[in-house]
Amino acid sequence: MSRSNRLRSKQANQPFEMRLPVPNPAESYALALTAAHLAHAVKLGEILTACDAGSDLTRRLSGEIDALLTAADEQWKVFLSRACVTTAEYDAMDAMGPPNTIAIDDNGLPVAIWESAAPREPSEWPPGLTLAVASHETTFIPTVPFRQVNVASLPAGVHTIRITDPRHAAMSALDEVFRVMGHDLDTHVRDAASSIAWRRLAHLVGFYRKAAKLSGDAICEDEFREWEQRTREITPVDQMARVIAEGALTCRAQHVAALQLVARLVGRAMDESQAAALDADEAEWLASTLAVVDESRTVVATAMHGYNLALMAFAGVSAQGTSAMAITRPVPHGLPVLAIVPEGTSVATIFGHGLPGKGASEALANVATCPPSLQHDGDAGDHATLGPQTRST
Repeated sequence: MSRSNRLRSKQANQPFEMRLPVPNPAESYALALTAAHLAHAVKLGEILTACDAGSDLTRRLSGEIDALLTAADEQWKVFLSRACVTTAEYDAMDAMGPPNTIAIDDNGLPVAIWESAAPREPSEWPPGLTLAVASHETTFIPTVPFRQVNVASLPAGVHTIRITDPRHAAMSALDEVFRVMGHDLDTHVRDAASSIAWRRLAHLVGFYRKAAKLSGDAICEDEFREWEQRTREITPVDQMARVIAEGALTCRAQHVAALQLVARLVGRAMDESQAAALDADEAEWLASTLAVVDESRTVVATAMHGYNLALMAFAGVSAQGTSAMAITRPVPHGLPVLAIVPEGTSVATIFGHGLPGKGASEALANVATCPPSLQHDGDAGDHATLGPQTRST
């Protein structure tokens, strides 16, 4: 079906809606023009049905409708070029088509509304994120990394050590992003049909990129050192911790940097998979991309394990009979800490399951008393500068 026909046949007045925030002014402006042109075309189409076929008015109305549909298509492409980072993300959003309308939510933010005849599970997207999605079956809510954890609520016997080495802290941020991403891949991508899984992966990459951008906008300039210059270069996974440690000077800056580098790695892997096999399908592209992600995740997890063992040794804490896990956003606020969990001690994980001490390498979240957020709340602890000291509690 041609673009004009698809725009012209887009249904409205459906009983169910999907709403996505569009906080970027340029993106919301392009979408508003798209919706306005389409709405105008629909009105003229209603008038056209009452006109005599072959009349001059009919020809003029048909020409005006075609012009409106062309203008709507142009503005839709403007939106896609601004909102989408990778080719896969562009294709995913384009497959969904333009929204039916644009509205203003209770917070004063523009919201794109897609109307549908099929109900969707109730959900709320993290505030301020523009998410690229394909069709309804390819949409899911990504797990939020860097959740706050109340250290005082950890079970008795859990020992904590502050992480002051910038590279160790950077590695812990990378490790959490990869583990949270791995959970979403296992839950929403690996067992799905290849066409849907490919779009879901594009959706996840787009989420991380925009989360990093919006979170980074709230960070002071002096928390980064020549970061934009560093992001212009391709960073191998074994060099990511070094690049983050050198370019991000605070804990929250490291979180943003980790999100950005992981999203770039996965997005680049998707593009390279397509470029290397243009005649292949989503199944082959997906397998190639997931292989890169899995290998990168293993590299980071192995390096993180080494950092943990070294920190425990220097702090005089025995690794025998224990497992270590990093808490990247402890409460009270401060530097990240390494929690040493004895065997037989059970804690809650970010995924809501009990976790025994042995092998307890998942991020904590359900023990937190503060809500999860990618947008840091600005307390002093989030600005904690990493230094050379090591101290256990």
